[in-house]
Order: sequence, then structure tokens, then C-alpha cells
Amino acid sequence: QMLEEKIETMDVFKTLADDYFDAHFVDGETGIAMAYRLDEWEKSVWNIQVGEKYPYQTLMETFISEVVVGEYKAELREYVDYKAVMNQLEEVYPLPIIKQFKCKRADDELYFQIKISASYKDGKMVGFVIGLMDCDRVVRDERKKKKMLSDTLLQTQQQLKVIGGLCKEYDSVYYVDVEQDVAIPYVRPEIIEKAFPMKDSFRNLYENYVNNAVVAEDRLYMLEMGKYDVVQKELETKEAYELKYHTTHLGKKQHFQLRIMCVGEAYEQVWAFRNIETIVQEHIRQENKLQTALKKAKSAENAKTSFLFNMSHDIRTPMNAVLGYASMAERHIDNKERVRDCLKKLQIAGEQLLGLISSVLDMSKIESGEMELTERLNHIPTVVKEVETIFALEMKKKNIE
Repeated sequence: QMLEEKIETMDVFKTLADDYFDAHFVDGETGIAMAYRLDEWEKSVWNIQVGEKYPYQTLMETFISEVVVGEYKAELREYVDYKAVMNQLEEVYPLPIIKQFKCKRADDELYFQIKISASYKDGKMVGFVIGLMDCDRVVRDERKKKKMLSDTLLQTQQQLKVIGGLCKEYDSVYYVDVEQDVAIPYVRPEIIEKAFPMKDSFRNLYENYVNNAVVAEDRLYMLEMGKYDVVQKELETKEAYELKYHTTHLGKKQHFQLRIMCVGEAYEQVWAFRNIETIVQEHIRQENKLQTALKKAKSAENAKTSFLFNMSHDIRTPMNAVLGYASMAERHIDNKERVRDCLKKLQIAGEQLLGLISSVLDMSKIESGEMELTERLNHIPTVVKEVETIFALEMKKKNIE
């Protein structure tokens, strides 16, 4: 009877919006609850009717055990505990306690929200009102919006990262919306600003630039390959689309590059222009260095091949002399004078052979094509005699006097 009197003196429904299909008042002194509003699903879960009294803690435990999804059970028990609710409401008044969780309903898992608000009479808290709301669509819409916002933020960060990187390396950088044919300049030198002011569409700006700054032989190429439909088609399969051309920059023919990248939807692009004359000239210098090194390597290889080819013939002569005099000494082993003469000539041929072999082993001189000439005093008759000694056997075989 006291509980009914307290309820009659309170405007319970002011604490809950109409979206809450379930509403109960819980007495702060006894912990006894009474249902004010229930839908058919709640009646079946709790097996109660509007106006019935029941222990609040038993009611919540039944609800959590029967329909709340497992991962939410423990946390929700802490939130709706009778003593915890009373203590928290006294601390945070007039703020309500709100918690979202999932329930099993009609073979599905839906998001629900529970709201607990303090009830007062004559300035004193006499209990609290607890309501339940199906917020599945709201929660899912919010999460969808958050996901879209997160994706948009990530996309914007990626766009800024791409644009920021291009701004460091390129002379002129534009964000271009090809559907609207408008552009936002991120980097734009003063000389370009004066020569090609942005008065209307980006396409007109681009064509004006090509017709007045690009050399005649590259203009048609730049106009055709820079058309929006051509660019979009190229970007379908490429991360970046590049065009190289020449301009008469400051009265001198210069190499330039246009780099186009997609930074979101297909129509969202970044167009970046830069002078690459220094890069091209450096590339040419490096290419010339490589060509020079290649020529030197081929020259060294040819010198080595030629030297070894010629030396193979030069080695054969003293080698034949060594073998010939050794064979002759063996045949006349009993003739000491003849053997002594053969050994002397064999030594001359061997020294000549050793000198040739030493030259072959000095590969660094062979590869460079440089052979040193050593100047020294020689006794001409001795040199002639050594040459005669080396060639005598071969001459004899060929009947050469």
C-alpha cells in the first residue's frame, strides 16, 4: 500500500521517453519493483503483468540469464545490482545510468539499452525507475556512421599523405575534381601564377599551359594524353600516370614531368608538375659513365685475348727448343761436349720461356693494354746467338739456312 502511494505521487513516465517499451519503479527502501509498462515479449520473459510487485534483483537476474548474450552478462550484472545502482544514483544525481547490450530475441541478436533514473519525493530519493529500449537500429546506424566517418578520415589522411609527398618534390601540385572540372592549388610558383592565372576550369588552365609553355612537337601528345577520360582509364590499372615532355622554361628547352594520382574516388585526382632537367642530365652523365666503362672493359678484354693469342705462338718456339735440345742431349748422352752444348742452349731457351710466362702472368698489364719497355745494355752478338739457338732446330726441320 505504501509502495502504491509513492508511485501515485510520482510522475514516473517523465523519466523515460516513449521509446522505452518497458518501465518499472523500484522502491529504494525495500527493493521491491512494480511494472508500469510492458510489451508482450517482456511479459513472456518475466512472466509478470503490469501492476505486479516482485523483487527487483530476482527480476534482473531472470532477465540476464534468459535473454542477454553471454559476453554482456557479467558487466550488465554489475550495472544493475540494486545496491550499486542506489549508491551510484546518489553520487551522480541527476544523471541517469545508461548501458547498451545485446539480447536474444526471435532467433536474432539485437542491441538494447537500459536506463535507470532516480525518483524523488519532497527532495528525497525514494527509489529509481528502470526502462528498457530496443535500440538495435539506432546502434547499427551509429556504428555505420562511425565506420563511414572512420573510412572518410582514413581516406583524407591518405590523400594528405600523397599530396604532402608530392608537394615536397614537385613545382606545381593541384587537387582536381574532374567531374566538376575544378582544381585547388596546393603548390603553385609565382611565375606560373602570373603566366597562367586560374580564371575558370582546370581543363582550360591545362590547355592554356600546354599551348603556350610546351614545345610544339609535344603539344598534341600532351593534349590527347592529358584528357580526363584517358587519364581515368590509365588510373584504373596504375597507381600513377606519368607524362614526360619539354617546355621552353626561361627561354631554354627543359625536360618536364606530369604525374597524376587518384586520391579517393576515380574523379578525385592530384596533378603534379616538375622540372626534371637536372634528373635527366644526371641520368645522361651516368649513362655516359657506364658506356665509357663498358668500352674500357671491352678494350681490356680484346687486349687480353690478342695478347694471349700472340703469346701462345711465342711460347711454342722456346718450348720446342727446350724439348728439342733435351731430346738431342739424350740421344748423345755419351758425347759430353755435345751434351754440354745442348744443356747450354736448353738453358737459353728455358730463360726465354720463363720471361714469356712471366709476361702472361702479369694480367693487369695485359688488360690495360700497356706493356712496359725496359731499356738496358745488351751485347748484340749474344742476342743474335740466343735467337739463333732458339730457332735453330725449327729452321733445321724446315731446311732453312
